[in-house]
Amino acid sequence: MGLLAGTLAAPSLVLARVRPLRIGVIGSWSGPYAGGGRQFDAGMSVWLAAHNQQIAGRPVELLRRDVPGSAPEQARR
Repeated sequence: MGLLAGTLAAPSLVLARVRPLRIGVIGSWSGPYAGGGRQFDAGMSVWLAAHNQQIAGRPVELLRRDVPGSAPEQARR
């Protein structure tokens, strides 16, 4: 009985070790282009919801960085 319990528990241990897929997203969630950023965010949320919050069997973690508008001086760097 103990061997059977250990065999059944093994797949859950493997699944527990799957690290999330971290995706960096740079967009405008504030400032004059915030509307587009909200639409972009909604699109990502809908896609992830349709795919069980996973890509290739790994959970997804979105890392958002807000860029509140145009910044030509930063583009030249």
